[in-house]
Amino acid sequence: MAAGGGPPSVPVPELRTLGARLRAIGYDSLRLRSRLGRIPDRLGAGVVAAADVRAGDDDLAAAIRFWCLGLAAEEATVSGQLAHPMFTTLEAAGLVRRAGSSLQAAVRITPALGRLLVHDFDRGEAMAREHVVGIGPASRTLAGLTPRETVERAADIGSGSGVQALAMASHARTVVATDINPRAGWTTLASAALNGVAVEMRLGDALEPLAGERFDLLVSNPPFVVSPRSELTFRDAPARGDALCEAIVRSAPSHLTPGGVAVLLVNWVVRENEPATAGAERWLAGLPVTALLLHHDVLDPVTYAQRWSMLPLDASWQEHRETLEVWVSELRRLGADHVASGAIVLEARRGSSRLRVVPMRRRPVNGGSQVRRIMRAIGHFDGPADPRLPETRFRLVHGHRIDQRLHYGHGSYAAAPASVELDRTAGVVGTIPARLLEVVFRMDGSARLADLGDTEDGSLGETALELFELGFLEIVEPAA
Repeated sequence: MAAGGGPPSVPVPELRTLGARLRAIGYDSLRLRSRLGRIPDRLGAGVVAAADVRAGDDDLAAAIRFWCLGLAAEEATVSGQLAHPMFTTLEAAGLVRRAGSSLQAAVRITPALGRLLVHDFDRGEAMAREHVVGIGPASRTLAGLTPRETVERAADIGSGSGVQALAMASHARTVVATDINPRAGWTTLASAALNGVAVEMRLGDALEPLAGERFDLLVSNPPFVVSPRSELTFRDAPARGDALCEAIVRSAPSHLTPGGVAVLLVNWVVRENEPATAGAERWLAGLPVTALLLHHDVLDPVTYAQRWSMLPLDASWQEHRETLEVWVSELRRLGADHVASGAIVLEARRGSSRLRVVPMRRRPVNGGSQVRRIMRAIGHFDGPADPRLPETRFRLVHGHRIDQRLHYGHGSYAAAPASVELDRTAGVVGTIPARLLEVVFRMDGSARLADLGDTEDGSLGETALELFELGFLEIVEPAA
C-alpha cells in the first residue's frame, strides 16, 4: 500500500512474530484489565501515570508501557518483543520510531475480542484527519450483533483497525475489507498480520470497491455521525446529513447472496412530530429483504453534539460552546429535532419486504444467534390469532435470565411483570406478565401451548408470540 505516496507496506512476517511474542507473555484483554483496572481509550497524562504505576515490573508490564501507553523505552527493555533486525523493519514500516536513545511505538496495539488491533494513539489532542480509532462502543455493538455461522464470503465496509474483518475471519473462508482512508487500509492489514489472519483490503468509498460482487455476510460501521463538516474520516461522512447511511442500507441488498445477511450501524435524523424510527423505516421501504431495525439512543441536538464533537482535552469552554453552536445550527438546518442511532439487519429474500422494529436496551454481547432467531421469526406466524400457535411446542432458549421485582405497599407485596434477557444477547429485553410467569417456566418443548394454559383470552398466545419473535423461545418439533 505504499504506492502513490500512501502508507508504507506492511511487514507481514515480522508482525506475525511480534503477535506471537505478545500473546506468549499474556498481552490480552483479561490480563491488561487485571493490571490496569480497565484498558484506557484516551491517554491523558493522568491516565498514563496511573496505568504506569499499576502495570508492574515484568515482560508484560514492558509491553503495556510500550504498546498500550506509548511510553518510550530503552532498547534492552523491549528486546524480548523487538529483536534488532525486527525493529529496523518495523521502523521502516512506521510502526515504531526512535526517540533519542530510546524506542517508542508509533501505533498502539490493543487487545480486544480475542485479537490484537493496530490503531492510532488518542492522547486527548486534536486528531489528524486520517486518525484510525481502536475499539469503542460502536465496534463492540456491531461485533455483538453479527451472526457467526460459517460462510464462504464476508465483507467489512469501513474497516478501520480491522476489528470486524478479523472477527469474521474465524468463520468466513474469504474476508474482504474496504475503507476510504488509506491509513485505515494499512492498519487493517497490520492487524491481520499481527494475528496471522488473511484479509483482502480494498481502498474506496463504502460499497464501491465491491461492485458486481455478492457476499454471504456483510457488516459496516461507517462514518455515520450527522456532523456539520468533514474533519475526521472515521467519524464524518462526506455526504450531508444521514445520506451515507441511507445509501449503504439501500445498496447493501444488491451485494448479498440469496439468504445473505448484512448488519449495519446507522444514525438518522428524527424530524419534529415523527416517530423515532420513521427515518430509518423510510430507507427500508420497498427493499427485497427481511429487515430488523434495532433502535437505541434518541438524542437532542446539544447532547448529540456533546457526544461526537470530540474536542481536545485542553479545549476551553468557549471552544466547546462555539463548537456546539456550529453542530446544533447544522442539525436544525437538516430539520433534526433529534438524532437516533441503532443497527439494521437485512436478509436478502425474494418478494415484498418485511420489517420488525425492536428497542435495543442493552449493549449486545455475542448476540448473533438471537439476531438470527429474530430474523427467522419475522412473518412465521400470522399474529396471535394464528391457529398454528396453540399447537406449537415452545422451549425457552438456553442461557436466559428472568428477573422479577416485588413491590411492597399497603401491607402486602405485588408482583411486577418479569423481564427476560439472554447471556448471549442482542441487547433485547422481553417482558412476561406476572400471572403467566409459571406457565412460561413450563415451556420446555414437551407440551403444546394449548396444554400449558388457557389460550382463549389471547394473553398467553400474545406473550408466547412476542417471546418467540424476540428470540427467547424456539420451536420444538414433536418426535416422529
